[in-house]
Amino acid sequence: MPASSLEHELIEEWSDWMRAAGAAPNTIRTRTDGVKLLWYSAQTEDPVQIPTKAIVRWLAKCNSKWTRCTYASSARTWFRFLVDQGHLEVSPMDRLAVPPTPRSVPRPASSDVVRETLAVCGRRAHAYIILGTFLGLRVHEIAKVRGDHFDDGWYFVTGKGDVGAAIPTHPLVEQLRKGFPSTGPWFPGVEGGHVRATTVTKTVTRAFKKAGYQVTAHQLRHWYGTHAQRVGKDSRATQHLLRHANLASTQIYTEVADRHLQEIVRRLAV
Repeated sequence: MPASSLEHELIEEWSDWMRAAGAAPNTIRTRTDGVKLLWYSAQTEDPVQIPTKAIVRWLAKCNSKWTRCTYASSARTWFRFLVDQGHLEVSPMDRLAVPPTPRSVPRPASSDVVRETLAVCGRRAHAYIILGTFLGLRVHEIAKVRGDHFDDGWYFVTGKGDVGAAIPTHPLVEQLRKGFPSTGPWFPGVEGGHVRATTVTKTVTRAFKKAGYQVTAHQLRHWYGTHAQRVGKDSRATQHLLRHANLASTQIYTEVADRHLQEIVRRLAV
């Protein structure tokens, strides 16, 4: 539904409000896109005056629990902004129950699959996979890798919420460095001087698909977290390596592997 200039201004003002509060660009984009979808679904003239019933209908259509949770959070932030700015007296989200956050489980790529794909993929895909698997970088962090962010066995990364951290580099990452510049972006492109995160995602997915597997780039980060936990058996260390703000986010990597459970049961005896 076409937006009036006032409604455009409100959404821009909301974006500034989130930016001033320290929200990451991806978060701002996700929230504004979500609210625009809600507005379109509600088929109202005004994104401010969306009835609770329309929000319920919109959320009920979500097939994914994660999508529903994300949309509800976006709507809640939007209407809270409208109340704070005096555009609404009460948020329609106040009358809705908060969708529970789905329980996460790690979905690490298989080590064998990673090895096989690395052996047959192209140079760029090879680099992306090494950085995701052995540095645990997210796709947008892989896209922004720079030679001058490496120093004496460490890589300095700026992750979610523009939070910086130092990660120890794996020998395979150190070996990878020899083929890339010591300063500037490793993967030049049009997104602030580097490739887009979506480019990394597509390249990695294609490489695994060509090797005969369905693996996503984020499953490489899951491999990193899962194996770091298995090797170190230290949740706090794994939390630091994955750069999770909350230890609860790391707990999914402390789950015991299914095959280990099977081995324990098989060895039971009387």
